[in-house]
Amino acid sequence: MGWRLLIFIILLDIMGGSCRPNSFREMVSRQINELKAEVNDINSALKNHRRRSCPAAYIRYKRSCFRFVMDEKHKAYWASADQYCLSEGGHLVTVDSKRKYKFIKKYLLKNFKAYFSSGGGALLYTGLIYTDRDAKLPIDLSGPTAEDADAFRWTATGREPERNRSSWNNFPRNNQGPGVFLSCVMLEFDPKSSAGVILWRAHTCSSEKHSFICEVRLPHRP
Repeated sequence: MGWRLLIFIILLDIMGGSCRPNSFREMVSRQINELKAEVNDINSALKNHRRRSCPAAYIRYKRSCFRFVMDEKHKAYWASADQYCLSEGGHLVTVDSKRKYKFIKKYLLKNFKAYFSSGGGALLYTGLIYTDRDAKLPIDLSGPTAEDADAFRWTATGREPERNRSSWNNFPRNNQGPGVFLSCVMLEFDPKSSAGVILWRAHTCSSEKHSFICEVRLPHRP
């Protein structure tokens, strides 16, 4: 494609501006416009492909991409984990379906066996926080006041989680701890748990650095 455009430019230079027949100039102009249109189509297709593909280091499941940030080097407080996921074009993970819960559980079991061999578990920050309707910050990180905060909500959607007696969505209901707010809901990856490896825990948001999961949602196909 590029060589065709180069040939036309060379021909224009050879013929000189004053000697070019109008018909030839019109033909060259038409060809250049066609080439530009082709380039635009290709760039648009590549852009759409990138939008519908997972970023590097992410794992795809359904219409979302997930990154499990488990290594000690990248553990973070909730606010830093949230900013990290936002910089990647996503949010801290939203676990709003049993299928997604099972995917996360299976992936942790398959890929992070070191936690099993050591006999310990891990806490992972999620996007579920005790907040107000804006669902941007938890109450204990300079977020909404105690009067405005009224429920746990997912930061990606602003919605409250659905709850029932099933183990996969048995989310905490209260953010009050002994003299402290427990405003960040975490996944507890526990190999010794009879509930099936993953439990939900209300936790402080800034007392310790922890692992976390980022989720980037892919656009729906037109």
